[in-house]
Amino acid sequence: RVVSSLNKSQLIDAIAEQACLTHAAARTALEGVVGAISDATEADKVVRIGGFGKFAMKTRPARLGRNPRTGETVQIAESTALSFKPFKKDEAA
Repeated sequence: RVVSSLNKSQLIDAIAEQACLTHAAARTALEGVVGAISDATEADKVVRIGGFGKFAMKTRPARLGRNPRTGETVQIAESTALSFKPFKKDEAA
């Protein structure tokens, strides 16, 4: 089955089916994994899941940007965002 994207409910359904769990247990498991990744990355830790990828917080420095409507130069503040880097097949897990 080819799916271009999954929403949370569809992901829970897939976890339930593949792990032979109830829908409620799969939801709890997914929320636990997402919560653990969120807590770790907010504490400036990197989360590596072998065969899947790496989650980490990245800081984007302040910079000058341009308002596309007016062309005016504007200051863009520093920001922090969660990043994900997929596992490469040739990397060791």
